[in-house]
Amino acid sequence: MFIQGRGYADDAIHVGYVYANGKIIFERHSSSGIYAINPDGTGEKSLSTQGDHTPNWSSDGKKIAFSSLRDGNSEIYIMNADGANQIRLTNNGFFDFRPSWSPDGKKIAFTSTRVTDSYDIYVMNSDGTNQTRLTVNSINDYAPSWSPDGTTIAFTSDRDGLAAIYLRNLTVLDREH
Repeated sequence: MFIQGRGYADDAIHVGYVYANGKIIFERHSSSGIYAINPDGTGEKSLSTQGDHTPNWSSDGKKIAFSSLRDGNSEIYIMNADGANQIRLTNNGFFDFRPSWSPDGKKIAFTSTRVTDSYDIYVMNSDGTNQTRLTVNSINDYAPSWSPDGTTIAFTSDRDGLAAIYLRNLTVLDREH
């Protein structure tokens, strides 16, 4: 997305998607905060400014999951679409980031460095409970994204030496637990 004359192309590093509520969410280099704006470039509103990054809308457009450095390391938070009611979901000494809502809004997938120095994919309930590691290896697995039916998570991995997209079938995970 590029909004002419407003300088967003140089400043925004991660753009969320447009939802039915008509807003685009994005983060900025300059303030490291999350903002909402109308698709025509008007109505910009700061939702947070405390080292927050990688925003992601819930499927119903009522919540935003995001990562934040406000506690000294990156943790996963959620907030209402207007920026109110910010709640930390993860709380550890590791780097948790890049949240992605499941299509039904009940789960959030994210990237973490909890077990090794490499990135792995985790899934938790949308209230932060039941945090489960999905990928287990010493290679970087990151940037999860749900399939529309919620049965598969696509993610990027450099396990073959080059970044490529891999899939994790969650119906198998449900049978394993």
